Amino acid sequence: MSKKNKIIIIISALSLAVITAVVLVLCLIVFKPDVGKKVTVLNSGEKVYVQADEAEDDCTYRFRFVNGSVEKIYDSSTRTLDITEQIWQGYIAVGQPYKISVCYVDNGGVLTGDYGEEISHTFSLQLGAPNVSLDGNILSWDAVRGAEFYTLRYTYGDQVISVTTDLLTFDLTTLHGGTRSVSVSSCSSNVNYRESASSKSFTVLISHALSEFISSSLNTQTYNLTITGKEYFESAVLVDESGNEYILNNLDCKKSGSNYVVNVNIRAYYKTNVNYYVKPLADAYNSFDGQATLIRI
Repeated sequence: MSKKNKIIIIISALSLAVITAVVLVLCLIVFKPDVGKKVTVLNSGEKVYVQADEAEDDCTYRFRFVNGSVEKIYDSSTRTLDITEQIWQGYIAVGQPYKISVCYVDNGGVLTGDYGEEISHTFSLQLGAPNVSLDGNILSWDAVRGAEFYTLRYTYGDQVISVTTDLLTFDLTTLHGGTRSVSVSSCSSNVNYRESASSKSFTVLISHALSEFISSSLNTQTYNLTITGKEYFESAVLVDESGNEYILNNLDCKKSGSNYVVNVNIRAYYKTNVNYYVKPLADAYNSFDGQATLIRI
């Protein structure tokens, strides 16, 4: 074979190789698999969703959740995956960080590309609202999955007062008497389980036996009287040793730990060398049969 023919053969082979490479590149460009795009985590009340960008072709969606060495895969026929039940069943742990991504799957169940851009997310979940019923003065409800305690809220004038309990019943007569609107929500000390929406609200006319005040003390320099009680109160009665009574209204009651505290100036009523007592103010819906509390000087 002549030298010229060898050169022609080599050039032909090189040309064929170049043409083949170009065709492969064009095929990859034209028929490139549809790579998964970014996902979004949506919280809607008690529901949690993971949503993928919509594929251009008729595909299903494969969601991947990675926490360290643990990988969970969920297939969905729609681009929105409701993972609330998976969370409750323990497949995806509340409070744990996950890297989440999605890829697309064709009708034959074959991946049509790589997983797309990852996002990081730590799942929290809103607890379910309790189903509350009222029987006389007793509120009751079924246990809510994930709840550690329950918060009862009731109206008191323009105030909303909160009471917590780990029981499934509540005696409304322990609340300050009068017309009260009452509801219950589910709660947890785990920050990843968010407080539920309020239950159905009940409006109840309550009769209540007031508790004696825990303590009372007076600063004789400022005439500031401090009263501590077991329950919220806005009014009290100041009583001197002769039995004269003075009504203390519109008190600014504050919660302090598990008790309630009021500070009020009684300079207008106070006389030296006289013993004073204080007791809750009774009315049509709030009775008081206890003892007035001696004010300590």
